[in-house]
Order: sequence, then C-alpha cells, then structure tokens
Amino acid sequence: MVEVIYGDCRDVMPLLPAGVFDACICDPPYGLHMADWDQDVPAVEVWREVRRLLKPGAVRWPSRLVGCTTSWAGGCGRRDSS
Repeated sequence: MVEVIYGDCRDVMPLLPAGVFDACICDPPYGLHMADWDQDVPAVEVWREVRRLLKPGAVRWPSRLVGCTTSWAGGCGRRDSS
C-alpha cells in the first residue's frame, strides 16, 4: 500500500513513528542560488529527523543535477545499523 502525505516535511516528519521508511530519495536545496527554491540548505535537524525515520540499512540518496552529494550530515548511500 502507498500513502501520500502532503505537507512541509518539517511539520510532518515529527508526527511519524521511527524506522518506517526503506529509503529517502530527495532533491533538497543546495544553496547554489540557481533558482528561487534553491536558497536555503535544510538544517541539520531535518537530516536527523530523516535518519530517525529510516529503517536500519535504508538507502539515503540526495541527488542533484550532477549526481550524488555528500554535503549533508551522513553523506549518501547506505545507513549503518548503529
């Protein structure tokens, strides 16, 4: 079953139980100022919340036009189970 939740992730993620997602595939702002939406980089608290919601071994894949980035806390790729 698929459920789509509409809202600002900063408001919605705290309402969800921990360890419910198999992957986080996203294209967040990188602060490159290439578009109006690309001004502010998500705060560390946002990525902590993403990590809380991911199952052990879940995939994190923040992407950009060129490919994967390691500019946010935790980097890209598989999450360790610790």
